[in-house]
Amino acid sequence: MWYAFLIVQPALARETRASLPPGIVLIVVGGVPIAAIAYHWLALRLIPSPMSLRDSVAFLSVLAVAVAGGYQLFFWVQRNNRHFPLRSLHSRLDDAIPFWPNWVWIYSVLQFVAMAAVVLQLRSINQGVGLAFGGLVLLVVHSAFAILFPSSVPRKYREYKVTSAATRYLQMVQSFDNGYSCFPSLHCALTAFVAAALWPVLGYWSVALVTAIAVSCLFVKQQNLADLLPGILLGWTIFRLVCF
Repeated sequence: MWYAFLIVQPALARETRASLPPGIVLIVVGGVPIAAIAYHWLALRLIPSPMSLRDSVAFLSVLAVAVAGGYQLFFWVQRNNRHFPLRSLHSRLDDAIPFWPNWVWIYSVLQFVAMAAVVLQLRSINQGVGLAFGGLVLLVVHSAFAILFPSSVPRKYREYKVTSAATRYLQMVQSFDNGYSCFPSLHCALTAFVAAALWPVLGYWSVALVTAIAVSCLFVKQQNLADLLPGILLGWTIFRLVCF
């Protein structure tokens, strides 16, 4: 649910936390009826046979709790993925890729738009719950990788001057994690999962979505080349096994 991410991220950027502030959780959950009405209004105009308003409220209520719970798992991993040797799968080719911070808008905002599109095109509450469950399974599997195989990009990739809106936003994004969970790329995994869900609507544009996000991971120096394909395969595999 896009509004949950947009509310949660700035709040966490102001202070590094290990959990969501209760007030933010209340805002996310309390905004469900408004978001449900907005989604339902758009769905009626964009797709045939969308979910009923009642089902939209019920699904977004479940999704709000799932998003909040997913963040708790993410923060728990951040506190517990320092028990095994830290690795970096970067190569000389990674070093040759330029740092273009403006790609952070593709890296971050485009993914949220795609997630919102998934919710918008749902035709039944069962379909929505199945996708939400698949997303949680994906997060759990990635968390296991992050704990057992902590990995990072070189420290120098995060040493840059904050001189623009793009670099300020990128710095905010990087404040959410300790940088020890690069392999496989969770960003690419989530995007591949979302793209698979949107395939009936977008067709081959789903491939363009995954490609754009993968490229943005490199240009903002959030991932190494070796992190991308495993992340894409992880997201696609979880969708096929859990949601297909």
